[in-house]
Amino acid sequence: MLNEPTREKLAELRLHAMNEAWKLQQEDADSSSDPFDVRFGHLVDAEWIERQNKRLGRALREAQLRIRDACLEDVAASPSRGLEKAFVRELATCRWVVSHHNLTVTGSLERSRQDVRGVFPCAAGLPQGIPGLVSPGSTSV
Repeated sequence: MLNEPTREKLAELRLHAMNEAWKLQQEDADSSSDPFDVRFGHLVDAEWIERQNKRLGRALREAQLRIRDACLEDVAASPSRGLEKAFVRELATCRWVVSHHNLTVTGSLERSRQDVRGVFPCAAGLPQGIPGLVSPGSTSV
């Protein structure tokens, strides 16, 4: 079977990640011993992961976060401030958004609001269920 027409069709269908994963499968001698279903699953996974990464990247750009490198580890959680680390980790799961609960932040309003949006993507209106950027070779949990 000629592979070039199939590659052109994949490109026309904009299945670029699947096309690249197929190319890598053909170059890898070990993958030829895998059953068809397994190889096909890897191709579909590669395309799905690529699309999820693009969706997350687009959502992050559209959120226009002022603090782009904010992370949970930088949150100054201490009992003296009335903020426990376990509570911050619980907020990071974003279950409070799914449960339709509110989050009230006190203090310097603009700074606090930016901190919450930067650290908790769910508060910035980013899509739920995207665990983060995933490389095509890894497994998503």
